[in-house]
Parts: sequence; structure tokens; C-alpha cells
Amino acid sequence: MTTFNILKADEIRTRIGSLRSTAASVQSEIHVLAVSCLAHIRDHGDWTLFTGLLDALPRGQRVQALVHWASVFSGKLASFSAKPGEGYVGKLARGWESKKELFDIQGAFGTTFADLVAEKGYSTMTIAQVLAYIKRKANDTGLNPDGSAKVDPKAREFLGTLFARGTELLVVTKTGAGV
Repeated sequence: MTTFNILKADEIRTRIGSLRSTAASVQSEIHVLAVSCLAHIRDHGDWTLFTGLLDALPRGQRVQALVHWASVFSGKLASFSAKPGEGYVGKLARGWESKKELFDIQGAFGTTFADLVAEKGYSTMTIAQVLAYIKRKANDTGLNPDGSAKVDPKAREFLGTLFARGTELLVVTKTGAGV
């Protein structure tokens, strides 16, 4: 059994202050590395440094936000995805060499990945939103990075049947209430 010492309030306050300072420094370092990696991709077509950065980030970091940031500031010329058991891999769009001007290094420097896209909060879905989500999933034939189906084929078939029958199974009123 692992032992764990619960901290006293004074030590918690001290360590939170230390964490605030360390976290700000780490966030700044991630940004400097990300911008530098993006410039390296633009200049050399080598995305391995960026995938090294993605792989180095702790699990609590918003890695997908950094992936999106790279796509935005590379003019959608660079993309990254996770390969289970292997880490991240990169890809450059065909003909990227003649489109290097689409890389916006200055914009990347001025916008951290944390600031580009706000962290998603909680929201309550309405019946109409739930139905729209289910309808989208009913037609989703996409694959996960490991090759498995995003939506089980049996679930797609069931949902397809549900929506094909439409109003026989579900009636949505103007107020959003379902029967």
C-alpha cells in the first residue's frame, strides 16, 4: 500500500504559489518550442521535432489544442495524429514547399495554443441537439486512429432504421418535448 501525506493549509498555499510560477514557465516553454518547431517544419519539411513535443506533453495538457494550433498556423499544410502505441505522427500537404508563405510564424508567436481555442466547458443539450447528434452518428462511417469504427456498424444500422421510420417512433413538438 502506498502512503500519502495530506498537506496542511499553509503548505498547500505555499505549494500552490510555487505551482503557479512553475506552470506559467512550462506554458511559456511549450509556446517557444511549438513556434520554433513550426518554423522548423516550414524551413525543412521535418515534423519530427513537433511530434516529439506532442509526445513529451503530460496527459493533462490540451494536446489536441496544440495539434489544431499547428494546423491553423501552418495554413493547414501540417497535420498530426496519434498512433496508438507509437505516439504522434505528422503529415505535410502535397506541394507544401511552394506554399511556405502560408505558415504564419508571426501569428503563431502572438497566439498560444491555449488562447487560440477556449477550453470547452459544460453545456446542457436540448432534445433537438441530442437528435441532431444521434442523426450525425447514424451516418458516421469514420474510423478511429487504431482502425476501429467510430460508431459500431450495428449501432449505425439501428440508428438508420430509427431515423428512416422518423415520426412513427419519435415526435418532437415545437417546445422541444419528445413523445
